[in-house]
Amino acid sequence: MYSKKTKISIGLIFLTRVTAKLDITIEIKIGWSTIKQRQFSLFPNGSIGNPECKTGHKSLDSRLKHAGMMKTLPRPCLFNLFLLPLSFWLQGRVCFTGCSKGTLAPACGANVLMKETRLTIVEVTNLTKNYLQGNIEVFALRDVTLAIEQGEFMAIAGPSGSGKTTLLNLIGGLDLPTSGRIVIEGTDIGQLTLRERSHVRRDRIGFIFQSFNLIPVLTALENAEFVLVLQGVPEPERHRRVKALFSEIGMGGLEHRFPNELSGGQQQRVAIARAIVAKPAIILADEPTANLDSKTAMALLETMYKLNQTQGSTFVFSTHDPHVMGMAGRVVHLVDGQIASIEIKHEGNRLGEQHP
Repeated sequence: MYSKKTKISIGLIFLTRVTAKLDITIEIKIGWSTIKQRQFSLFPNGSIGNPECKTGHKSLDSRLKHAGMMKTLPRPCLFNLFLLPLSFWLQGRVCFTGCSKGTLAPACGANVLMKETRLTIVEVTNLTKNYLQGNIEVFALRDVTLAIEQGEFMAIAGPSGSGKTTLLNLIGGLDLPTSGRIVIEGTDIGQLTLRERSHVRRDRIGFIFQSFNLIPVLTALENAEFVLVLQGVPEPERHRRVKALFSEIGMGGLEHRFPNELSGGQQQRVAIARAIVAKPAIILADEPTANLDSKTAMALLETMYKLNQTQGSTFVFSTHDPHVMGMAGRVVHLVDGQIASIEIKHEGNRLGEQHP
């Protein structure tokens, strides 16, 4: 049934999955491919240490480790360093779980990033979400089917209670559907463990919240680099990436201010930087302009649109703001948990499927 190469590859990857249970860190570069596996212990005691560094730990990662929020990464396993590249070479650099080139494959504990044409980032199929209020079953979403492709600037619109935030939470892996499938970069997130879903959120999804959700005892730079710390990115590289992004979004010179020293618009810019600096597959923005005045909201929208155009970042908004809907390339209208219509605003940005 299987060729000899396929059998050897599956056997080798099986061994790497076994050794992955030992909290191994892997980072290999093969041509254009990057294979990474990292495991962290996040927020075990809910603290992050003294923001003024009185403990003597001056870098963010050392403060996090001191507070018990992150383990020191173990050394790479040389056994896996040999097996992973060999197994991917044997299979033509395609993961045996069935995902295509350039897609996330958490089942084998690796991200394989390859040159690829424009991809479908998210596929939502027959998605239904029900809640129980007492003995009454409430349908938040009913049989929603939608595709989101790389580089979209898309809005999910509808009145309060239409299911916008529920849909974003499900796509972001913050909640699970009652029925239906959500596939992100070829991976059905409903089939993942809690830990695997948290890795997908950390590495492949950026979140922008209505209320900013910045950590008050961290500076703007530390808030923006927080995800990079969890990913194990070295401090010099973190600072370089954050400062370059701050310069692009008009936050240059404000890196060392705390959230309470920033305006609402500046705090949301930090939140945007935090969401995008790790270069996730998709950024989910839940009513990001709701707490801002119209002038500040428009400036932030222009910032996000610029990032979409220059960096190819994929944005999906939940909103009822006409300014957001006006700038979106595609607007999905939800009514009572169902897609009522999909409006194509800009033909050039039409990347997802059409809905009748």
